[in-house]
Amino acid sequence: MNSLNKENSPELRLEGSWEQVFCLRGGKQGGWCTSAFVVKGNKFDTHIGKPVSGDLIVGTNEDQKTIDLKFDNNSGPYSGNLVKGIYKFAMTDLLDVLIVNFGVGGAENDFHPRPTTFNSSDKSSLVIFVRKE
Repeated sequence: MNSLNKENSPELRLEGSWEQVFCLRGGKQGGWCTSAFVVKGNKFDTHIGKPVSGDLIVGTNEDQKTIDLKFDNNSGPYSGNLVKGIYKFAMTDLLDVLIVNFGVGGAENDFHPRPTTFNSSDKSSLVIFVRKE
C-alpha cells in the first residue's frame, strides 16, 4: 500500500481518499457520518448532508494523535466551527484503516471537548474509514 511507503508524517499518511465503513454518533449508529473523507495537504473535503470543507489540523505526541476540522464559512451548521478529535491507524494485510473519534454528539451543533478514548459516547462520533485506492 502506498500509505506504508510514506514518511512518518501524519499529514502525509492521512492524505488521500477514505471511505466510511462504520459510524456511531451520540452512541447510536448513523448521524454525523459521511460516505467519504478526502485529505489534500492541510485541507479536507467531506459530505455531511451537503459538501463541506475546511482546514485539517493534525497533532501528535507519544500519548495521543489529534485531528481537528476547522470548517469553512460555507459549511452549513458547521460553518466556522472547530471539531476536535483523536485518531489512529489500524493496518491489515489488505486494508489501511483510519479510526477517528470526534467531539460531536447526537445533534447538529452539539460540539464537545476532544475525546480522550476511542469509546463511543453521547458526546462523540466514532468513525471508521478505509483507504480508497
